[in-house]
Amino acid sequence: MGAVANIRLQTALLLAIGFTGLLIYAFPGFMSMDSVAQLGDARSHQYSDWHPPMMAAIWTVMELFVKGPALMLLVQGTLFLLGTFGILRRVLSERKAAMIASSILLFPPVLAPMAVIWKDSQMAGFLLTGIALLLDERRSRQLIALLPFTIAAALRDNAAVAILPLIVLLFRWRGDQRHLVRIAIALAVWIVCVATAAGTNKLLTKRPSYAWYVSMGPPDIIGILKQSRTYSDADLIKILDGTPLVKKDNIQPHARTYYNPYSWWNYMAGPLRIFDWPVTGEQRAAIKRAWWQMVRENPDAYFFHRLRVFRGVLGKPDRPVFDPVWHAHGNLPDLSSQPLVESTGHQFAISQKLLWVAEHTPLFRVSVYFFSALALLWLARRQRDVLALLLSGLLYELTLFLFAPSPDFRYSHWLVTVTIISAVILFVRRLRANQIDVAEVAARRARHDRVGAGCA
Repeated sequence: MGAVANIRLQTALLLAIGFTGLLIYAFPGFMSMDSVAQLGDARSHQYSDWHPPMMAAIWTVMELFVKGPALMLLVQGTLFLLGTFGILRRVLSERKAAMIASSILLFPPVLAPMAVIWKDSQMAGFLLTGIALLLDERRSRQLIALLPFTIAAALRDNAAVAILPLIVLLFRWRGDQRHLVRIAIALAVWIVCVATAAGTNKLLTKRPSYAWYVSMGPPDIIGILKQSRTYSDADLIKILDGTPLVKKDNIQPHARTYYNPYSWWNYMAGPLRIFDWPVTGEQRAAIKRAWWQMVRENPDAYFFHRLRVFRGVLGKPDRPVFDPVWHAHGNLPDLSSQPLVESTGHQFAISQKLLWVAEHTPLFRVSVYFFSALALLWLARRQRDVLALLLSGLLYELTLFLFAPSPDFRYSHWLVTVTIISAVILFVRRLRANQIDVAEVAARRARHDRVGAGCA
């Protein structure tokens, strides 16, 4: 066997080891209630926009071949692994790139979300694949990269922000273009990708869900009431006129007592709820009007409410990480009455070890990656590829300040992933730079010694 063939075989084996680790832990793919809803949409072909219709459409295609989540797990795992390998191969040998790519996939804070059929995991796979293609010097590969970027933008609304620095810093139509022309073209390409993604989701949507009017608008109003100026019941009934308000007396004291920046559900369901779910256009319009009035009148209260939510996203030291590990499978024969069943055997045992890591180590604390990414920005200031990765993760994370309905760990999966990859690339380049410096010093000393010996 030739040397090249042997290297390729070892590379393939190392990648296969990483992928097998994912399958051993998760096959055929863990599911949450979000996953169940997506699968229901995929099977009924009645796509809701509570979750991305694009993901349901992809799942519809997958179910033509295999029922259930197995192919979705294979798709997101393959895209993630090969995308990471493609990025690292630019700075490492193929064998080392394969080994580290597999290690990143199996790193607990990365593995836990990748094992679940979520839009977050799918988005990460498509983004990494797009980045690997975009880093290729060939224009054909850069153009192909726009397809996974567009799909990623359709999988999460805030993925548009994650894609922006990647395209602006890395996309080149031609190598000889002026800087401003290149940026203008890149921005136009980004707009096309995002618009195509949004338009595709709109065309696929059969059942509008108006999620903002349930999971964002009312919770923000409650959050503002937590520390806004004092409102009388009469004032609030007037402001909230037309909304599906349930609580008619002691509204602000009730809101302050049961305020929870980590979950919106109790505001909209159960005996302590303040609102019912809006079911008419008039109710939704009233929620939007009331939200805007409350934000306008109390911008500081709104800011501090969103700051509390974002602190939860980053992970407060005195609180456990919110849903770091999900380990339930879909009960495929009975999704309607008992949609999820707990994992058993070695999968349950592995999930418990991951939970221990999440509870007893800082590895699942998003703040570790957020502040590490900020620190790495300085080291990456002259390395366009790493700078693009870090900005992608940080900008994506910062959108959660305004739009996170809860502090789910999976929302930060992209930041965690790109911070790790960026740190690896920076470490390798710094190590090589030091090795070159040492070699140059040794060479100068050798020349000096030869000159000295000649003079003697």
